[in-house]
Amino acid sequence: MEPPICVLKIDGQKIVLSHYPMADWQGMSHGSWHLHGHIHSSGGAYNEFNRKQGLLRYDVGCDANGHSPVSLDELREWFAGVDEPCGRVKWPWWVNETGDRQVERELAAYKREEVIR
Repeated sequence: MEPPICVLKIDGQKIVLSHYPMADWQGMSHGSWHLHGHIHSSGGAYNEFNRKQGLLRYDVGCDANGHSPVSLDELREWFAGVDEPCGRVKWPWWVNETGDRQVERELAAYKREEVIR
């Protein structure tokens, strides 16, 4: 049985691999990357929003990448586009949506208040 999380160091870059996305991972505040699959995010929106938040997290699943593998060089180039890496995920942006409209309205209102501050 394979471990659920694998940590590699390639050319000095720590990379945390997991089938599932994580909100926090080993070395996150020190520039480690988190590569995962599972969520079937079609197109690049999920990865782009991670980058905009300063998260060094990337969905390497085939549906998120034109049904092609992602090379280490492509990942280096992608993460080089992160202006200021974020050492933590802001929880309102990773809370799973439940489909409950009231919860979604409250979460959206909370996010607006946090952005204004």
